[in-house]
Amino acid sequence: MSHPVWAKPFRSLTHGGLLSVATLLAFAPLSARAYDLDSLPAPPPGTVHLSPLEITREGLDFRGSQGFLFVPENRAVPDSRTIAVHFMFFPAKEESGLGPVFYLPGGPGDYYDERRFYEYYGGERARLWTTELTALNRYRPLVIVNQRGNSRAPGFLPSLRCRVEQAPLDRAENENSAGLRYTSGLESAIAYWTERGFDLAGYDILNISHDLEDLRIALGYDRIALRGGSFGSQWAFAYMEQWPERVDYAVLSGVEPLDYAYDHPQHIWNTVLRVDSLVNEQTGAARILAEHGGIAGAIRKLVSTLQSETRTVTIADEDGDSVAVVLGAYDFQQSLMSEEIETWPRFLAELLAGDYRYLASRVIEARHDRDGGLLIEWLIDNSLGVSAEREAEMLAAPARDWLGDPNFHYAASRGVTPTPVMPDAMRASARSRNLPVVMIHGDLDFSTPIENAEWVLDRFPNAKLIPVRNGGHSAVWDALRARPEWIDDFSSLLTDLERPIQTPDNAPDSDPSTADRRILTLSPPVFDVETGVSLYEELLRDE
Repeated sequence: MSHPVWAKPFRSLTHGGLLSVATLLAFAPLSARAYDLDSLPAPPPGTVHLSPLEITREGLDFRGSQGFLFVPENRAVPDSRTIAVHFMFFPAKEESGLGPVFYLPGGPGDYYDERRFYEYYGGERARLWTTELTALNRYRPLVIVNQRGNSRAPGFLPSLRCRVEQAPLDRAENENSAGLRYTSGLESAIAYWTERGFDLAGYDILNISHDLEDLRIALGYDRIALRGGSFGSQWAFAYMEQWPERVDYAVLSGVEPLDYAYDHPQHIWNTVLRVDSLVNEQTGAARILAEHGGIAGAIRKLVSTLQSETRTVTIADEDGDSVAVVLGAYDFQQSLMSEEIETWPRFLAELLAGDYRYLASRVIEARHDRDGGLLIEWLIDNSLGVSAEREAEMLAAPARDWLGDPNFHYAASRGVTPTPVMPDAMRASARSRNLPVVMIHGDLDFSTPIENAEWVLDRFPNAKLIPVRNGGHSAVWDALRARPEWIDDFSSLLTDLERPIQTPDNAPDSDPSTADRRILTLSPPVFDVETGVSLYEELLRDE
């Protein structure tokens, strides 16, 4: 195994604060292999290692560099060891003198590398993503930053994941038993990696946002713009709150304010009601649930039924052998929220008619899945935490009766993870409140309900919300998929944001109700009302 060539600290190579593209491309190529940190001399923090990167196939034209910024694993600990953060850099297509836009993946756990430009989710999502990147990259350099500790991304870390025990099939699972399973697996993973020298307390929201500041310094820019979706928006808010003077603006989707890592049950239920309204507008879908009170009535009825009496269902496993599984309300609630909403009327109608086979197949798969996810999903999310006031409000939400507690895994695991919890004062977003923030958010988003964005709109005087009616969690891509010409509007939005930035000293008083609320309306989903063959029979046929 050949050792990589370490570059000198980036800041010692700058000229006038900014490296030229020629300098960026001058370093030795990166090895594609991962390295054991303990077997290599650690470069000092601030060191950058780069290699050329050209993505020019299939009509793409992104030419720049990819590399690693070396940072302390835990900035709260003197002499902390050094870890690597992967990023990609592409100079602006048209030179404008503006600082870069930092593109922040969601998750935690999402990532972007060279392959994603071609293969991301099978092709279509790669096309939508690169269309957006092209618009962002026109006047600003583009910097795509991956999360520290994300073993899916290129880097120097092993697979920081956790495993969970399989759940038994002979009794219904609930939030308590599922929480114990996840927590036990998480405890084992934390012990395993801690014994091997990892300081897991450093994989928190404060360190990960500080990585962005160190990268800004290393690249030599005074100010940056931010583009984040889902957790990427929280990452952006965390950076803005700590270094507001370094931010020109932020463009966010799937918005999660800093105190919104926990999902509000009532806001999720509001989204259910919006789906219910759309179902009622489609005659066929409305008809099959009419006697049960639509989507909302069907959910209430099924939860009540399964809370009072479990169901034992026998189906064939993948080997053709019979297997029985006991189903309860928790199983239904979890499966519903992972099911495509287009299938909801049919899924609910079959259950109400007594056909639980499709649900049973989904539950068996879930209980046998031992993948507990990436450690950073747990570490970073639990470092975000939640204010006591907001948690009390969520626990009192009536919608918990029908949806359960969407945050049970956080409540079960937050006493286990070693990452420090973000201070309550930081969740108030007081320092960043005057920054320009544009939010593009779907009203059918269950992961991050649109009420999240409305909270920001009411508190940030320079915020704008563009609701995407009938859009989901990836509202920007939903818009581009349905209306490719919308990229012109998106590009115009970016151009508008390049105007002189208002500061807290010169920002005018603003009534949040007068903020820009341009609305983009997409065609509603077409709901599945097939009645000739069951979802379970379709599943067997597809397999």
